[in-house]
Amino acid sequence: MKTTSAVFLVTVIVSVALADCGFAAPFKARYTPDVAARPQVRGVMLSQYTVGEEDFRTLKEWGATVARYQMYPVGERWKGKTSDTDGFAAWLDWKLGVLKSEALPLARKYGIPLVVDLHVPPGGRGGSGMKMLDDPVWADFFVDCWRKIATQLKDEGGVYAYDLINEPTQFGTPKVCDYLEIQRRAASAIRKIDATTPVIVSCRNDVAWCAPSAFKWMKPIDLPNIFYQFHMYEPFDYTHQKVLPQFKETVAAYPDPVKGWDAEGLRRIVAPVREFEKRYGAHIFVGEFSAVAYAKGCDRWMADVGALLNEYGWDWCYHAFREWPGWSVEHVVTEGDSAATAKFAPSADNPRRCALLSAFAPVVRAEMGTWKVPSWQAFISAPDAVKKIINEKDGKCPGHSQGMCVTSNAFYFSFHNQIVKTDWKGLLLKRVAVVPHGGDICHWNGRVYVGVWEEPKAKGGKWCTAIKMYDAETLELLKEKRMPEWTKACDGITCLDGVIYLAMGMEDWNSPVGNRNFYGKFDAETLEPIGKPFVVDHGEQASCGAQNLTTDGTYIYACYYTSDEAARTPNFIVFDKDFNVKGKHLFGWTHGVDVVPGGRDGAVRFAWATTQNNNWDRKSPIVSQVLVRFAELKDGKIGDISKYIGFKKQMER
Repeated sequence: MKTTSAVFLVTVIVSVALADCGFAAPFKARYTPDVAARPQVRGVMLSQYTVGEEDFRTLKEWGATVARYQMYPVGERWKGKTSDTDGFAAWLDWKLGVLKSEALPLARKYGIPLVVDLHVPPGGRGGSGMKMLDDPVWADFFVDCWRKIATQLKDEGGVYAYDLINEPTQFGTPKVCDYLEIQRRAASAIRKIDATTPVIVSCRNDVAWCAPSAFKWMKPIDLPNIFYQFHMYEPFDYTHQKVLPQFKETVAAYPDPVKGWDAEGLRRIVAPVREFEKRYGAHIFVGEFSAVAYAKGCDRWMADVGALLNEYGWDWCYHAFREWPGWSVEHVVTEGDSAATAKFAPSADNPRRCALLSAFAPVVRAEMGTWKVPSWQAFISAPDAVKKIINEKDGKCPGHSQGMCVTSNAFYFSFHNQIVKTDWKGLLLKRVAVVPHGGDICHWNGRVYVGVWEEPKAKGGKWCTAIKMYDAETLELLKEKRMPEWTKACDGITCLDGVIYLAMGMEDWNSPVGNRNFYGKFDAETLEPIGKPFVVDHGEQASCGAQNLTTDGTYIYACYYTSDEAARTPNFIVFDKDFNVKGKHLFGWTHGVDVVPGGRDGAVRFAWATTQNNNWDRKSPIVSQVLVRFAELKDGKIGDISKYIGFKKQMER
């Protein structure tokens, strides 16, 4: 996690008065290239007691990429023995030994680096907030502690960052130095020992512990690789209702539009941090966020916070993993509505856990890199987790559905003679007529692509295969590639690494087996073919070829019409990029499928569409209805999980 080579710095130059911190303008927020290039990490705060292999194995399955390791003197062994410098030093030596012998080997094994968090300030809290702010002995000892930690860990793999103080408190004017200066002193001492491992500096207490509003006092520190931390427990009276004495009578729910408690309200709460980040080019670390398990709507709050932190690309850790059940997503409340009365039971499947795992979910396709990753609730618009998109009867009946693709803010449905774009609630955004017969649809780089089998313009004419590219925002036709020499039916389409994959029909339309199908590759920018169409034999009976294609960035998933549904022939085939078969499954997708974020424990999650009242002959006055459900593929098994991610009616968006 660090380098011993020469340090080359990425700099962002800004002007700011830093007289209070003892250094002059202009300030340079500096990050070494390896740190500047780090992707966002998402994880949990580990228990202050012990952690073991099962903990890391679970976190790996969840998709965690970092963990905050509490250094805290708990247990009878250290009770009352850290109140002086000798006792604290003895505990710190012991704790570093545990960290190096037990936790860090597991961190390296599972690829989940640790934020080393000195969770209790040496000398404790009191006076101006922390004793070390008023007592020079404790102030110097704090810096010595970090010298010791950096010396012992600088050559250890598996350390993500040094977290100097958990939730520093300060009241009034300290006698020695303030909360920020003492962190600067420790960071400066670390930099003389370890030049590159990031150091996390925390804002002070304000309203809630380490609240975003405290960034009004925060100033940057003129050292390389400094991360800036806040904790997200806002609205405080909601997340800690009946946890803290000041909220012992509080009963609150989320969202609450009257109070401004919703996704946009959360955005306003973190605005001071966002402003600081933009002004100084600062790297933000959210060390904790949580809401107590019995708070009404806490899963929705978790999902909205997770989505916001992911949108901003801030590192984060959920509070907490396998600590008090009131914070644990592996427990549910069985009775009681306060910290004193609540009883909990273990739970492997609950909305809070779903919300956290969806926030962990990696972005699954390259073009999703700019997604504001939807929270798991955003997938649903009806209580039974089935989205119904009813096309208005306006004389332009779109007939039957052929395909579907999904982006962060829209669904695109390809009907035989129209493209319909809706938001995540199923509300119509745009609709354009297309030359029939439209097939499957996919999204890539701000465009949508449709595989089209154009109907003859006159009786006796020939069908023509085509690919059509549309602007994803306006649905304006940008480009098309017509292939009049290719008259076989085409449908399925997807894009992987800038290459369009098009299902180009069965090798023999009259074959009773239908297992041999043509595919073609095309450049996503020019639509020009890459080589000639080739035959893929997936070994199962099918009819009409591959109706829908999608990809998770590694595999291509193809859904075929089965020739005999009663025979339960596998119709969902998993291919690698070279079209080697990697899996076969029986599932009823025929009218649209796309990969979406949010898969649990490493599963691949799909949105899939079926049509009710399907207007196959396009002459019926009946208007088609498209139902969107969700399924997951994991460990060779696939199944509908729509009800799993459903939620109660009062929680709908």
